Amino acid sequence: MTNQPQRYQVQKITLDVPSVFIWQVIPTEGEIFNYEPGQFSMIHLLNADGSFWKKKPYSMSSSPASRDHLEFGIKAHGEFTQKMASLAPGDAVFIEGPYGFFTYHAHTMPDLVIFAGGIGITPFVSMIRYAGEFARDNLILMFYCNKTEKDIAYREQLDALKAKNPNFTA
Repeated sequence: MTNQPQRYQVQKITLDVPSVFIWQVIPTEGEIFNYEPGQFSMIHLLNADGSFWKKKPYSMSSSPASRDHLEFGIKAHGEFTQKMASLAPGDAVFIEGPYGFFTYHAHTMPDLVIFAGGIGITPFVSMIRYAGEFARDNLILMFYCNKTEKDIAYREQLDALKAKNPNFTA
């Protein structure tokens, strides 16, 4: 695998909670690369002339089984993330990856205990989504801390995943 940056376009940006948005991207040609739950990608943002501006790592929150888009949960708190939040559907970015060994292997890890805080939930959302599709018998116990209830990123999605999977407790 070469991990060369591939051209993607922003498909959808949704404000989830104050200062956190969910960013969906799709490849402009070809398919989404294969990855494991918990891995991350390097996201390259562009200058107005189309040249690379900066790149930063972000964990994917989509399940690897979802082949229609990549999803990232992003907390807007600096220049890079503010620029990400300002992009619109159709805007170009480059995605490089996957990277990382913080992964979930459903068949060799039947029980999973998760401790997450704030936007650090994103790799775990990928793992929980994947387990809900391919390892529903696996037990998942999640402890997730935030400053306030209004800061709970992915709350609706996590509630829906709990409703579908009786072995997921949060």
